[in-house]
Formats: sequence, structure tokens, C-alpha cells
Amino acid sequence: VLSGSTLLFSHTDWAPFIIGLLGGPQVEAIIHRTAAVIWLSVFFVHFGIAAVNIFIIKRKTFRWFGPTSMIPNWQDLSDMKEMFRWFFGKRERPDFDRWSYWQKFDYWAPVWGAGVIGLSGLMLFFPTMTAMILPGWIFNIASIIHAEEALLATIFLFSVHFFNSHFRPDRFPMSTIIFTGAMPLEEFKHEHKLEYERLKESGELKKYLVGKPSKGMQTGSNILGAFLIFVGVALLTMVISGFISSFLQMESPPPREEGKEIILPEEKSPSSQDHQDMNSDQNTLIRSNMENNAMNPLKAVSLSTTIALSAGLGSLVAAEDAAPDGGAQLFQTKVCLSCHGADARTPIQPLYPKIAGQNADYTYNQLRDIKSGARSGGQSVVMKGIMAMVNDEEMRTIADWLSTQ
Repeated sequence: VLSGSTLLFSHTDWAPFIIGLLGGPQVEAIIHRTAAVIWLSVFFVHFGIAAVNIFIIKRKTFRWFGPTSMIPNWQDLSDMKEMFRWFFGKRERPDFDRWSYWQKFDYWAPVWGAGVIGLSGLMLFFPTMTAMILPGWIFNIASIIHAEEALLATIFLFSVHFFNSHFRPDRFPMSTIIFTGAMPLEEFKHEHKLEYERLKESGELKKYLVGKPSKGMQTGSNILGAFLIFVGVALLTMVISGFISSFLQMESPPPREEGKEIILPEEKSPSSQDHQDMNSDQNTLIRSNMENNAMNPLKAVSLSTTIALSAGLGSLVAAEDAAPDGGAQLFQTKVCLSCHGADARTPIQPLYPKIAGQNADYTYNQLRDIKSGARSGGQSVVMKGIMAMVNDEEMRTIADWLSTQ
């Protein structure tokens, strides 16, 4: 969450500070990918263990829609309806078995998230391999899906899940079950009354009873729980503030400074025909921007922030030395090709310009203006996030390379 949100909301004041604490963009990319590998590994190990239990160890006794199964059933829908009636004082609180409907939802949501975020992340993790199989526009789709699903998961985890697990009146200020592995018997009776009664009637209750956690274990669990809740709430606050500021930035773009107007140089590139094609495309782009100046804010935020994420995930395709990589490699690792095409001549949409053969100084000045906010209209918002991850020297290298194409 931390390494991804700084890329999504690179325009905020706190993002550069956190990136610096993490060791810079390259170290942050390593952290992000390492965390992703660990998360997916835990995901696959868990499902491997579950499969062994279901299909081998408990093959004859497991009930797919039984009381210990995590698979949703009609009873969950009924419990949810009754729970909402209880919220409004229409009935008593319903009794639950081993798993309540919201616990099942909390379980299956990461399954969906692991599939969506994991698959889209792997596509961005291995852009060259992905581009060999799929068209270039798939990077835009993967970036949007990766970022929006991660944003949704983050907000849900640190708000709804935290409330259900820690902030409910009968759990406040926190629950330490995740650390101690033990639940007070009275709480068990309240939370899972149907399971308690079933275990008591069958005589199995005693084998699940354990002693209270030691004082040291409970104290340590309280400290760790409080720290993690604080971190979660802080991350939620940063994400929400970043999301809101993205909309405010769309509505109130920074004014251009005096003397910042850039005039397209008259000299032509070595390829006269290509340069004429570029000018034609740029004129089309300008007209389109004037006609569609009221860009959909949600679309703008999605494109801007998610392409920034794509740039961060792709920044370690090849190791960088102290000096910047060549322009061709930077054009790939900074994900320029995902919009402008691998050859910089075949953009994925007519609105995106052909930039191969463009004057180097002009390209460099445009990139700097987009990063600083001096240029903020039209489609430039799409590049705002990605430019936060490109320094001046890299801009110059990319611009010089494009001018020779």
C-alpha cells in the first residue's frame, strides 16, 4: 500500500518525502515488487493447504456448504437481511455459526484482489514479455485495473474491515485474536452462538478450550495491534487526501507563468514527410483538446495515476547505473511506449501524438512543463503522474533519442 500509493499520488507533498525515506524510486520499486511476490506466495501456499485439506485429508467429511465452509450460501443472504433489520432496531441480533457473512466477504475479497492485482501486476512486471504476446494498449488497461483495484482494496481494508474487526462497540478499541490465537469464551458465545451450541451438544467444546494468553503475550499483542491500526489509519488518510487532491488539481490547474509559452521551432526533422505527419497529428490533438477541454475527472485521475504506477513497476526492467540509460531503454522503462507505441510513431489512440523525429528542445521543454504544471491542459494530465518519476537528465536523453528516430 505504501509503495504503491506514493506512485499513484506522486503530486502530493507527502509522496516525495516517503519515497525519500524508502531510499528513492528504484528502492521503492524493489520494495513494491518484493511485497507483491511475498503476498502472492502466501496466497498460493494458503490455497495449496486448503486444497490438500478439502480433497485429501477431509475428502469424505468435508461439506461444501456446511457450517465450517467459507463458501457463501443462502443463509448468509438471510443473515445479512436480518442484520440490517437489527441495525434499525427491527429485531434481535441474528446468531451466527463458524463464519458470519462479512467474514466470508473479507475472505473472498482478497482472493478476487489477488487475481486482478496479481495478473495485471505481472503484466507490468514483465512488459517486454507481455508486449510480445499482447498489443500495446493492454498496458493502459492493466495499469488502470491494477491501480483502481488496489485503491478499492486499500480503502475497504482500512475502513470497513477495521470497523468490523476493531472499532465495533463490542470490539473497541481493538481485537488481538490475530496475534494470540485465542478468543474469550463469552465473546465466542456472542459472536458464534450456533457453533458454540453445536460443539457443546456434540461434546467437542472441551478440546478447543485453551488457557488465557500470558500477560507478556497480551501486552505485546496490544502494542503491536495499536501500532498497526495507527499505520493503517494513517495510510487511509493519505490515500483519501491524495484522491481528493487529484480532483481538486483537475478542477484548478496551476496558471502558466509569464514567459513560459513554448513556440514550436520551424526547423524540420531529417524526415520531412514524418514531420508533416506529426504536425498534422498535433493540430488534430489541439483541436480535440479544445473541443473536449472538460475532461471526465475520474478518467483523468485514473489515467494519470495509473500510468504513474506503471512507470514505477517498469522502472527496474533493467538495472540503472549512475548515468542514465540510453534513450531507447528509458522510452521503454518509463512506459512511454504504452501510449506512443514502441517506435514512437504508432500511438494507441488518435489523440496521442507521434513523437518520433520531433525537435529535441521542443520535446524536452514540453516534458518539463508537464512535470512542473506549467502545461496542464488537455491530454497533458495523462502524463502528469508519470513525469514525476522522470528526472531532467532522463528527459533530455529521451528527447535527444526521439529526435533521431
